[in-house]
Amino acid sequence: MLYLYHASPSVAPVLVRIVLQEKGLPWDGKILDLLRGDQFQPEYRKLNPKAVVPTLVHDGRTISESRVIIEYLEEAFPSPALMPADPYDRAIARLWMKKIDDYLHDAVAVLSFAIAFRRKLLKKTPEQVEARFAAIPDPIMREHQRLAALQGFEAPHVATALQNYDKYVGEMEEALVRSPFLAGNN
Repeated sequence: MLYLYHASPSVAPVLVRIVLQEKGLPWDGKILDLLRGDQFQPEYRKLNPKAVVPTLVHDGRTISESRVIIEYLEEAFPSPALMPADPYDRAIARLWMKKIDDYLHDAVAVLSFAIAFRRKLLKKTPEQVEARFAAIPDPIMREHQRLAALQGFEAPHVATALQNYDKYVGEMEEALVRSPFLAGNN
């Protein structure tokens, strides 16, 4: 049985849900309310000490990090294959995924807090806001999200987040000029 802890406004779980759908895998799950702080609850922190989504539980075994979950699903359920058969093309596909981890994943969190979550968070008391961010175990993530929520587009790292998106999309456009796919022939 596949059980996914996920959140609707979070990009990383969307990637896993797409893989589950493309592979036609039956699954169940729980949607966590990230603004309410469901990811900081002790029960969830036992599964994912980083207090982030997604987390997959498969037959009692826990896997976290979207890219790791995607690779696990590809290996555990090889048909239909979502990765190219050719080793070089698979390496190229993995490089695209690595770029997401390297500079888009953090950027989406920063932009989400600067744009979408900011209004809701600013309705809370300063103590509630600080308590919410204090619960984030990663100090860099904590500070980036906190500054984005409090300062919006004026936060020092928001411009870098936008530049990272622009760079990634530009690289995709360049690759798609040469081929209809980013990696492989299908």
